[in-house]
Amino acid sequence: MTTTPDPAQVAISRYVGYAWRVPAQMTALDGTPLDISTWTIGGDLYVPGQLAPSPISARMVDVPNAKFEFYLTPDQTKGIKPQSRDATGYPCRIMVTYTDAGGETYPYGLIYILPLDPRTFVP
Repeated sequence: MTTTPDPAQVAISRYVGYAWRVPAQMTALDGTPLDISTWTIGGDLYVPGQLAPSPISARMVDVPNAKFEFYLTPDQTKGIKPQSRDATGYPCRIMVTYTDAGGETYPYGLIYILPLDPRTFVP
């Protein structure tokens, strides 16, 4: 599995307390989109300080090109502790999983998220 742009090291930043749209794509190592037409894409949101991950679902955006997105509501993100812009790590993670037509679930990769305080916005 790969997620755009890099399978294991996708890193983005989002503002705490706002809705998060996290786009992704599943591709083969050669960059061709995988056939996800019979899969269910999901994931687990890992947040520091929470004992267990929160399951989240994905919405298919463009099935022929294997594109999907996770959407988290402001209620889901408002309790996450913001980090500084120069943080050395991305403490929140989405473990992307897929369930095939046979009902088996597999891990696909990680998306790292740096949660920021919206009051630190710099245009």
